[in-house]
This record gives sequence, structure tokens and C-alpha cells, in this order.
Amino acid sequence: MILMRNGKLLLRQIKQEDVSKDGVIYTDSQKHKSFKGEIMATDEDSGYEISDVVIFSEFAGEEVHIDDKAYLIVDSENIWGVMSEVENDN
Repeated sequence: MILMRNGKLLLRQIKQEDVSKDGVIYTDSQKHKSFKGEIMATDEDSGYEISDVVIFSEFAGEEVHIDDKAYLIVDSENIWGVMSEVENDN
């Protein structure tokens, strides 16, 4: 378990899907950098919880590798919002 300090968050960046919800297949050149991530570790005073999915600034974070997996360390001030699940009535 990792406990972050000084308002830092450890994020697993969520990659853009290769296929859109409408079935459009994206090539590598059409994909945009994802600015969504799942919180894997947090500062206990940050107000965020592990597994929150957040949207963050394009230039936020430093990439680190832990156990051969890539993560971003992001300052909590660079978090724009927390995504919530929306129920679909269809």
C-alpha cells in the first residue's frame, strides 16, 4: 500500500478505447491523449478516494513505474473533477 503525501495522488491513466460507442475504429494518429485516471493511492487529507475516476490537466503529473506498470503522480490541485456513474434509462 502506498500513502501519498503533500496533496499528491497516484493515478492509473485510463487509455482511450480503440473503438467508439458508435463503432468507429480509431487509428493511432486519431487517438487523443486521455486526461482521465483512476486514483490508486491518495493523501489521506486530499478529499479523494481510491478508485475515484478523475479528470486532470493535460500537463499534470510525472510518470513513474512501479512493478513494471506506468502511473502518474499528480498534484491534487491539477484535478478538475471526479466522474460519477450515470445510469442509462434505455
